[in-house]
Amino acid sequence: MPIGFTTFESPLASFAAASYNDAGCRLGVNSMITTEKGEIIANGIRITANAVKHWRIYEKEIDTYLRELSRLLEEGYEGSYALIKGDSVLSIWDTQPDASQAGREKFGREPIFVKEIKAQDVERFARLMPILRSLCQPSGND
Repeated sequence: MPIGFTTFESPLASFAAASYNDAGCRLGVNSMITTEKGEIIANGIRITANAVKHWRIYEKEIDTYLRELSRLLEEGYEGSYALIKGDSVLSIWDTQPDASQAGREKFGREPIFVKEIKAQDVERFARLMPILRSLCQPSGND
């Protein structure tokens, strides 16, 4: 599932330091806020609780996508769909349903990661990943 973000200019409520969201991620950065819908807003980026949850599930696959993104773009795959499992891009497909079907045939009901290959993800994820990583640092014993 893709992770996305949008810019947001009008925060609605403050977030307390060292609180936790529904995905179990520590929220220890004082500059973060949450909306009434439970969205996290940091550095002008709105991140849904669902996006944080999926980032935690697919962290390795997202890192693989980002590591391989430049190569995939150079090879002309923009607009195609990458099927990723762990640290490997397994295959590239023309459509999301085809990529999902290939993943289901190979892995059954195990989680798979299918992502449309987009040039804009270079900049988008460069802004998004530091925030997600700061949200989901191990909490320790506090």
